[in-house]
Amino acid sequence: MLRKKRKKDAFRIMKRFFKKIHLWLSLPAGIVIMLTCLTGAIMVFQDEIQELCFPKRYKVSDYENRTPLSFSELVPIVNAQLADNEVATIQLYPDPASTYRIGLKKGRRVTAFVNPYTGEVVAVSDFTKSFFGLVMFLHRWLMLKGDARETGKIIVGISTIFFVFILISGIVIWIPRNRKQFRSAFSLKFKGNKRNVWYNLHRVLGIYAVLILLLLALTGLMWSFDWYREGVTNIVAKDKDTLKPTMPPPAGDSRGDGKSEKPQEEAIDYSLWEKALASLPASYNYVYARIDNGSINTLPKSAWHDRAIDQFSFDTESGEITQFRPFKERSARGKVMSVNYVLHTGRFGGFFVKVLFFIAALIGALLPITGYWMWWTRTLRKKRSISA
Repeated sequence: MLRKKRKKDAFRIMKRFFKKIHLWLSLPAGIVIMLTCLTGAIMVFQDEIQELCFPKRYKVSDYENRTPLSFSELVPIVNAQLADNEVATIQLYPDPASTYRIGLKKGRRVTAFVNPYTGEVVAVSDFTKSFFGLVMFLHRWLMLKGDARETGKIIVGISTIFFVFILISGIVIWIPRNRKQFRSAFSLKFKGNKRNVWYNLHRVLGIYAVLILLLLALTGLMWSFDWYREGVTNIVAKDKDTLKPTMPPPAGDSRGDGKSEKPQEEAIDYSLWEKALASLPASYNYVYARIDNGSINTLPKSAWHDRAIDQFSFDTESGEITQFRPFKERSARGKVMSVNYVLHTGRFGGFFVKVLFFIAALIGALLPITGYWMWWTRTLRKKRSISA
């Protein structure tokens, strides 16, 4: 009996300790955590939302019994419609109803959507000025710009570290004392006073989403701190390749790569781009192919996630394929950020996984709200009892 009592006392002391950690970390970081989770939830379905809101950017209606223009014909037509800009990359899809996504030389993440049969520029989208671009800036940098951008990144990073410990402490606090409590620890209850209902929502929804939220937090830190990224990379990969902490462009988003800011010394023969594309093996099926001068980046249909990009290199003087570098043969360090991105965004298991990540992110945004409400009502109750 004495031993059982000591165990119960130790369990209570441990829970009190973790409750304090949970509260002390949540109070300063809660608002940032709420914003980060909410913006993350919004971005889960950004591709689907944009295709729904702007269908003409992504699909053409007059494609039946028509042949796409050759690149040599298409590029001059497109360049003529662009104000002080030019084609840098061409991203195309096997679906004949799909538009081409043209990455432009000037500007970061600027995409022209082009009808492949007429060369008409249907729309030009600057991601940095779009709704989802603003959501991304809030998600990663709290909308801070210029020199303050680094400060925003650090604030988000520190809040995310706090979030990891908040989630872990929340698991400890949630642990039921006995089997009877364990059975009811997963059930939502909407009866009783407001405080009990909110506490139950906070506790039960949190435990349902905790594993995904931990995954989101731990993978999100890869963009916040160099030391964390290098540490994780050194654990999972032992080769010495240089790790680039950049986020790879998502499918359907062609963009300039920075090299395009430099003027071309020689005119590009776009017919060689077509020759190189036609030289891909007939058995090689891809979701899309993105072509620039010297390489073709493709997403194979067999890929388990949408960052498993294969690369074909070709001779810019003959158009012949000179090298094939599949994603699976890239070094472990080279794969780290690509795999980390899909784990962070849920872009690896189809629509169902996206739904799970969306719900978990919404719960993550709700947890600080319910937590603040419980803390505030408890604080008010204490003040009233003292004054009474």
